Amino acid sequence: MPQTGEPFRFRSVFRGVPAVVWLLTGAFAALLLLHTALTPLYRAPDEARHVDQVVHLRDGDGYPPPGKEVLTQQVLGSYVISGYAAPDPSSPLGKRRTLPLRKADAPDLGNAPAFRDVPAPTPPQAQLNQMTQHPPLYYGVGAAILWVIPHDAHLPFPWVIGILRLYSVLCVALLPLLAFNAARRLGLTAATAAAAVPFAIPQLAHIGSSVTNDSLLIGTMSLLTVALTYVATGDLTKRTAVYVGLIAAAALFTKAFALAAVPWIVVAYGIALYRTRSRLAVGGLIIAGTTSALGGWWYVVNVLRYGKLQSEQTQVSFPKPPAGFHPSHTAYLKEFAKEISQKFWGNFGYYDLPLPRWFTTSATVVLLVLLVLGLLAVKPRLPGVSLLLPLLGVAAITIAGTYGLYAKYGETVDGRPFFPGLQGRYLFPAVAAVSVLVAAGLGLVARRLAAPVAIVVAAAAQLYGTHAELNGFWGGSLRTVAAWSWYPGSLVYVVTIALVGLVACAALVSVKEVRA
Repeated sequence: MPQTGEPFRFRSVFRGVPAVVWLLTGAFAALLLLHTALTPLYRAPDEARHVDQVVHLRDGDGYPPPGKEVLTQQVLGSYVISGYAAPDPSSPLGKRRTLPLRKADAPDLGNAPAFRDVPAPTPPQAQLNQMTQHPPLYYGVGAAILWVIPHDAHLPFPWVIGILRLYSVLCVALLPLLAFNAARRLGLTAATAAAAVPFAIPQLAHIGSSVTNDSLLIGTMSLLTVALTYVATGDLTKRTAVYVGLIAAAALFTKAFALAAVPWIVVAYGIALYRTRSRLAVGGLIIAGTTSALGGWWYVVNVLRYGKLQSEQTQVSFPKPPAGFHPSHTAYLKEFAKEISQKFWGNFGYYDLPLPRWFTTSATVVLLVLLVLGLLAVKPRLPGVSLLLPLLGVAAITIAGTYGLYAKYGETVDGRPFFPGLQGRYLFPAVAAVSVLVAAGLGLVARRLAAPVAIVVAAAAQLYGTHAELNGFWGGSLRTVAAWSWYPGSLVYVVTIALVGLVACAALVSVKEVRA
């Protein structure tokens, strides 16, 4: 069988894209930009630690081994100034503010000091920054972005956090476009619907707009989805193999969940070999594998140093299991299903604002049904089914890691269940691939109406989640968001209007295309 279509090129991602996909991509970028203001500073998971690690590198402080990094006194001292914490005489770091936040308490973020001028807490505090357990690419790029900005060391620290949030937005913003491209390569008639699926996940916008290495991992794995779809459908060019290896290397040098890409690459080239009977598939796999070692060496070093793919040096403070403790597979799987489902769809901040179970459970059931239908409907069959691999791989890594921690450290802390690491956001690197299969399933059910249905349902889900965030963080007041925003408050209204307009236009254009 000959190669199918043109080979993968970065510029091909932007060619021949329907207007509705551009509108959805623009709307997704606007949604992320809105969330950079909608999420209070430091309120996203571990955001202060991610910011701290970027600042460490920007200041030339290096990248110490896991378990050796501590948060800078300036980042700790910024908790009260940023409004993340309220002053508290009993604690030099203040006390985390209760939600919802009030407009009257809004700090003057535009006139906040630079990080280097933030007063250190008295007495000095020592808190571990566990982020050096991860590879350094996200933090290195963030430090480089700050370095090239003139006088960045003099910027108010909320602006620095905002700039790093925009960096995360850039990593994730093309997700609808990339999902569409993978679906288009497979020839799906419902390819446009794939671009709408990321909108249906409120937590994705929350995470993708915060300072976190998850954003770069999501972006690289989404781009890899497109490249490997090309490979599995017959693109065996050397250049594409180099692209696959470089993208995989970037993902591997960002976070350990990218290890799910390794078997996926092997399977994609195996499918290409089976379908084309060409030895070029073997050569392409060798090139891709060799190139991916640019990021994969990190894990080889970890195995040599610690005997594990990722160090556990940052977990030395975890509690010892209670006497007589025996891990329960049933208890773990029950907790896994409950926590992953809710935290995938929406549990915002430090899990302060969970979406109701009826919503997260219903959304999970719908997603799984469409995913199964997509697996049955997608053609060509093998390249389509291979898109399930990143989801299975990331889920397997999550289960292996979290069950291992549960079995090692016990079931309870202070009488409460202790299941560390059960985070729904860990599945987000598979969203682009899942979007293709969900679109295929929706196409089987809704036929020509797949795109309008996907846009309407996704917009409704996002509206529900964003409304929950607005109420939970800000008491339902967009004025309060504007008062606390790190960028000019008037832009909050502009971005909101642009978001609503782009989604409405996308829905109208999709309906018009159905009628044509």
